Amino acid sequence: MKFIESFDGADLNPRKLNNFAYGSKRKTNHDNLTKIENSILKVAIDENDIAGPSHGRNYNVRQLSHFGVYSARIKIPSAEKQPNVGGVVGFFTYCNDKTDISKNGIYDNSEIDFEWLIAEPRIIYLTAWTDYQEFPDGTIKFGKVTRIINLATGEIISTKYRKNWKDRSTVLTGNFENRPKPIRAVPGYDASKNFYTYGFDWRTDSIRWWIINSDNPDEQITLWDYRGPAERITQKPSHLCFNIWHTNNWSVETNRNSKEKPNGEFWAELDWIKFEPFQ
Repeated sequence: MKFIESFDGADLNPRKLNNFAYGSKRKTNHDNLTKIENSILKVAIDENDIAGPSHGRNYNVRQLSHFGVYSARIKIPSAEKQPNVGGVVGFFTYCNDKTDISKNGIYDNSEIDFEWLIAEPRIIYLTAWTDYQEFPDGTIKFGKVTRIINLATGEIISTKYRKNWKDRSTVLTGNFENRPKPIRAVPGYDASKNFYTYGFDWRTDSIRWWIINSDNPDEQITLWDYRGPAERITQKPSHLCFNIWHTNNWSVETNRNSKEKPNGEFWAELDWIKFEPFQ
């Protein structure tokens, strides 16, 4: 079913949002770090946040969605006042209900990500997860493909596949898993300076991440057109999500010090978010 939330005339009452719900480990549903202004949802991290994605502000669509086109218009916070701040903004799909439909011994983790580390707004992290499980002995097993790009320069920093934290990642070089190469740069791209429209097309045999060319609204610039093995493309329905959270163990590729606890508030802005199933 098609879904769009543009926050027009909305407040933070879940009954007045278009099936878009707030969730956090905080006791209150809506605190002073979540608000709607001028039809834009604004969410923030601050110095009181515990590190980890579940402790930040999280919004998600209650209903599950599947193959189709996902898109959102987003502006991330500026890190000018704290260049080494550890903060993450995510636009993604997610579901891990502790089932193993794939029968590979690991919980299915249906997740497709756009992520930004606030300390470097020119870099985008694109990821697709198929599995994730933490075992009693402390072992964590998963399956994910990741591409990291500097969109301002068009540099592909890495394109990799990984199954656990202990083993090295496998660099993906094949045409079906590592295209396009090179990527067309977006001169002056800075995710904290302007709103940009981002999206991904999720199909049974591919995931294509893209951005709208701000100079030509009718043009999509492909960031990654992944067409790898079937077991590396999630098939399970998931929830459409948006969040912001503090990280103390994930730093920018170009700044290993960017894991500091936030000094004050850092606001991310979501103009609209949308899902359209394929016809």
